[in-house]
Amino acid sequence: MDKKRLEVPDGEKKIADVHVQPSELSTEKPENVGETIQKAQTTLSESKLSARQTAFAERIIWAAEQLSSTVEESAAAIQQIQKTMEQLATMAQEYASTAEESKIAVNEINKSVASIKASLSKIKEDAENSQTLSQNTSFYIQDIIKTANIINKRNTEILNVVSTLGRELADLSHILSDVLDIADDITILSLNAATEANRAGEVGAGFSVVADEIRNLAQEAEKQAETAKSVFDNLQKASNDIANNSESLTSATQDLKKTGDAISQILDEITTKFQDLISSISKQNEDFDLVKELSDQMLRNFLEVELQASQIASATIQSSTALNQEVKTFANLNKYSQNLLSLSGELKSSKNLPLLTQKLSNAARELRDYVQDISTSSHQVGAALNQLTKSSSFLSQMVEKLSNIAGKLVNQSTDITKMVNDNKGMIPELLRFVEANFSAVQDLSAKLININDILDKLLQGIGKIRTYFDDVERILAKIDKIALKTGTLAVSGFIEASRAGEYKKNFIVLSNDIRNLALEIENNAEQMKNHLQKILPTASKIWDLLESSIKETEQEIEKSNFAIEYTEDLKEKITSLDTAFNAMSSELNSVNSAIEESNKALEQLKIAIVDSAFSIEQASLAMNNKLAGLDVINEVSEEIIDVVENLRKIVK
Repeated sequence: MDKKRLEVPDGEKKIADVHVQPSELSTEKPENVGETIQKAQTTLSESKLSARQTAFAERIIWAAEQLSSTVEESAAAIQQIQKTMEQLATMAQEYASTAEESKIAVNEINKSVASIKASLSKIKEDAENSQTLSQNTSFYIQDIIKTANIINKRNTEILNVVSTLGRELADLSHILSDVLDIADDITILSLNAATEANRAGEVGAGFSVVADEIRNLAQEAEKQAETAKSVFDNLQKASNDIANNSESLTSATQDLKKTGDAISQILDEITTKFQDLISSISKQNEDFDLVKELSDQMLRNFLEVELQASQIASATIQSSTALNQEVKTFANLNKYSQNLLSLSGELKSSKNLPLLTQKLSNAARELRDYVQDISTSSHQVGAALNQLTKSSSFLSQMVEKLSNIAGKLVNQSTDITKMVNDNKGMIPELLRFVEANFSAVQDLSAKLININDILDKLLQGIGKIRTYFDDVERILAKIDKIALKTGTLAVSGFIEASRAGEYKKNFIVLSNDIRNLALEIENNAEQMKNHLQKILPTASKIWDLLESSIKETEQEIEKSNFAIEYTEDLKEKITSLDTAFNAMSSELNSVNSAIEESNKALEQLKIAIVDSAFSIEQASLAMNNKLAGLDVINEVSEEIIDVVENLRKIVK
């Protein structure tokens, strides 16, 4: 706006320049020179006064024109400011609405994060329990493998003992064959003795009786030996069965060890994966703490956005009130300018300067009041614009901070999502390992039961051997008794031989042979007893070893059953983990959606803040124009006051 004051003719200068031209003077001789001079002086005074009034009127016209132009321009500026304030008021509502929506989104994030952290805590607890189950199963499997090694070692000892037993039984069998042969020889000798006794006739009658008894004993000895042979056959069969079962046991324990080692490897994999899972969950927990911290920061910042929006709204309301008052003031100023023009017209022709001076004085006072009103409202609008500028700048910084936080939040959420997906990807693999482990543990349990069955058969075999040994001992006792009786009868044969006369010699030879054979049977029986005495402790030792192995195997079967239960529990927990991770993924999707919504709101907020900053800038420019108009109005006021002061001098 052009603030240059219009050059108006100075009143006094105009008056000085006013003079009468010669052509304007009358050529007639006046009747009364004094009267003529007086009239001329009056005319001159009136001309001077008229020139002054005209000059003052021109100044008033200038003031009115300046005021009218300023009012028009200022009104346009006010209209621009009002429009801006309306836009800013709408934007403030949008800020508040966006902040509220963002707060809802952030609260959803916090709610989901709290839920996820609770889920993570449960998942971690389940994972740790699952790892413990896996480790406990591994401990059981290691115990089973150790026991299998012990059983295998014992079985090697049993195999050695069984091998020794086989050799001992072979020796016993040979001795028993000798007993059978001797018994057969005694039978033959007893038949020969009976024949010789028949030849001797009456003198051989006693010897014949002895021979018959010896033959009966020999047949009994042969019968007992045959029975013993049958028992030895059973012993040999039992021994062979033990050997075969021992070999089966060796194969079974080795097979079990392979299965156990395979299970241990699987369990190591499972334990490692659970450890990785637990570590990942701990990292996720920390990451979600950071997400919570970031979202809390966002929440606080959005609360600040709301506060700034409230301040913007308050500033727009404050400025709107002031601007409405200014609109009224400038409307009055427009009328005032018209009034000034009217007063300027009166000033040119008015004969009543005191009245006109008073009117102008009132107009000057009224204009000062208008200037005061405009200054007050301008100060209010200026303060509002300053507040708006500060709020806009603060919001810009706040949105920048929010954008940085949102960026971190997105990165954090992306990392967490990847970890959760990786963890979810581990579940099928874990389940596959656990199912493989379940089958292997079931197989291990079946093999333990098989080993227990083999051990039971071995124990039964040793039980049979011990029973057979008892039978052999009884048979040997009978054979020994028969041999003793046979030897006694042989002595009786010597006695009868002494009565046989010429048959004496033959009877003595036969009796001597029979006695020697009887002694040989006794000797063989004694040897067999000695062998049995060696074998029996060995059999007892095997029995004790087998009983220990059976007891331990039964314990390991129980452990394998626990391992099966643990593995079943492990399957359930992994299935539960899968469900939990799916639920957590859903919650995480909610978090990501909320973050996305928050980012959209931030983008809208950024655009709105840029727009508001531009609007505030435009309003500030309009405000500067209005303030320039206020300067002109002040100048107009000064001009009118100056005119009033000059008029007062004239009136005086």
